[in-house]
Amino acid sequence: MLNKLLKNLLIFILFIPLIVCAQEQYIFSNLSLSDGLSQITVSCIYQDSKGFMWFGTRNGLNRYDGYRFEVYLKDTDNPHSISDNHIICMAEDFHGNLWIGTNNGLNRLDISQDTLTLYYHNPLQNSSLSHNIVYALCTDSRGNIWIGTGEGLSRYNPETNDFTHIRLDDLLVNNPVNYILYK
Repeated sequence: MLNKLLKNLLIFILFIPLIVCAQEQYIFSNLSLSDGLSQITVSCIYQDSKGFMWFGTRNGLNRYDGYRFEVYLKDTDNPHSISDNHIICMAEDFHGNLWIGTNNGLNRLDISQDTLTLYYHNPLQNSSLSHNIVYALCTDSRGNIWIGTGEGLSRYNPETNDFTHIRLDDLLVNNPVNYILYK
């Protein structure tokens, strides 16, 4: 009798995780070119504070509202369009602006106004972006934007509207920074 009770108790304990995990059901769906995605190779995905899904591709930035896509593409006739179609990374700041790292510059999208501000490396200006290829973006608790580029790490200060190049005894100078972790 005791062995049967222990056996039943052991079986019950072993199946508890299955019962608990079985309650979570996830539904997956695919989005494709036929849904309006600008390109099938997605390099980054971000969900902003308003719930929009952003997809960075090799052919533009895609905003998805759950029903349709709005695509942001480089327009050579419009200096206020996104700086490059190859989107590498994204992050959102405390003001709800979306920062977009590309193969040719950094972009700040003011979502409320639907306007872009572009930032580029200028070798004649020390307070510019350290390099035009932006691999990584991260925001900190002070509102700074940290930018990993093809030639080091930069910090954007929104109060002064300029960039500081982080050198770390020249360890990061001329070296790509591909990822930024922030705790």
